Amino acid sequence: MIAELECVVLDCPDPRELAGFYASLLGGEVDRPDRRWECDAEWSTLHTPGG
Repeated sequence: MIAELECVVLDCPDPRELAGFYASLLGGEVDRPDRRWECDAEWSTLHTPGG
C-alpha cells in the first residue's frame, strides 16, 4: 500500500498571501468552496489540480 497525502497545514501570519504564493508555484485555486473546510480570516485553502 502506498500512502497518500491529502492535507498539509502551515502556520503563518498571512494565510491568504501564502496560499496565493503556493498557487502561483503549484497551480490551483485559493479558497475554492469545499464542504469539508470552512475558511475565515485566519485560514485559507489551496486546491491543486491533482486533488
